[in-house]
Amino acid sequence: MTALTDLLIHAYHNSALFTEAWKEGVQLAGVECFGPGDLTATDYQELRPIRDVIEPYLGVMSPGQAYFMLAMYSFFNDEVAGEMAERFDAPRSVLGLTWRLDDHRRAIIARLLVHYPGW
Repeated sequence: MTALTDLLIHAYHNSALFTEAWKEGVQLAGVECFGPGDLTATDYQELRPIRDVIEPYLGVMSPGQAYFMLAMYSFFNDEVAGEMAERFDAPRSVLGLTWRLDDHRRAIIARLLVHYPGW
């Protein structure tokens, strides 16, 4: 195999693993907050966070739920996630958001970080 082939296989594998972790996170965070609102998507890009749905929920979520949602959102737009975090007096960084999470949610964020296809 060539280096390019190896790179493409690695990228595909990372994307699939990221999508798997993303769907698990979406299910925990609230499917209705991610477009199109169901888990039939085959790619994480089909389950983008919906700001207009998420923002009102942040005010009624527990801090752990809100931090998890913001950490998830940051994979698509870290600037917007940071702005929302600031409005809710939450840390602006993924690391700052994850220290309060339970082990399951922290493991999902860790898998997303490891397999993020945008690195």
